[in-house]
Amino acid sequence: MLVFDYGAPFHEASEVSVNGGPFAPVLWEPRQVVLPVARLRVGQNTLCTRVYTTLIRSFEGQTFDDAAHTYQPVA
Repeated sequence: MLVFDYGAPFHEASEVSVNGGPFAPVLWEPRQVVLPVARLRVGQNTLCTRVYTTLIRSFEGQTFDDAAHTYQPVA
């Protein structure tokens, strides 16, 4: 099990690829994925993250407040 710490939570669906391997879905917090040990290297490993979102909220003049779980106007 790999647990990813991006420093701050984000609430969009994503996928991760470790060391150029296939992308695995990581859909919510905590960001973690089960990965075969053979995909890991001794020492430094590389991580590529794809974040999936739509821009519809920006075009509608709204942003989603995750804490309040409501849409708010963009100020």
